[in-house]
Amino acid sequence: MEEANQFFEIGEFDQALAKYEQVLKLEPKHSDALYNGGMASHLGGKPARAAELWEILKLERPTDFQLHAKLVQAYAAVGDAAKTDSARNEIFALYGKLGAKERAGRESYCREQFVRKGFRVLALEFFELTGERAVRYAFVVLTADGKEDYRISLGSYDATTKISRELGEIGPKERVFHLDGYYKGGREHRTFEMYLGEPKYEEIKRTVIEILDGKKKASSSTKSK
Repeated sequence: MEEANQFFEIGEFDQALAKYEQVLKLEPKHSDALYNGGMASHLGGKPARAAELWEILKLERPTDFQLHAKLVQAYAAVGDAAKTDSARNEIFALYGKLGAKERAGRESYCREQFVRKGFRVLALEFFELTGERAVRYAFVVLTADGKEDYRISLGSYDATTKISRELGEIGPKERVFHLDGYYKGGREHRTFEMYLGEPKYEEIKRTVIEILDGKKKASSSTKSK
């Protein structure tokens, strides 16, 4: 395990995976080898193998919140929509069983990771629409050293939702959503799209990719000092 972990730490994911696989031949249920082997597989471009390893570990740790999130990412990377939806439903079910204290710090999970234009993007999904400026999805674009550069989020404000309901644009239980970009530490704000009702994740991801590719322009923007 030590040698496998050393390869993992320096980003040699194929060699790390090979070492984890050796451990698993001797101990098929070795939890660290299963989890880290899945990470090495996923980061090394082998999401199908990552899913296989994490599925085995899930049998031993059925309520592991982080593990369920990793499975959502692996299935999404493989392109298996049915398994992605199933794993997503499971993590929402787990969240629903948590008490108020246990939910603290778990308002979202990483639904997907992908690379666009050379930049790594973390797609976060929020479990609940809470607060006057609720957020459903946040696509966090990272710099080369892994820090947040900017983010594009799908949110819903109570104020705009109330106005649309009063105007009869949406039903009493529907909400208005908007896709916004937050740049330069939040000092620059751009609005790209408005939605009457909640759009699906796949639609939002396609639009975010258009924004990242420079094909989708903002409809409005504001800047602050």
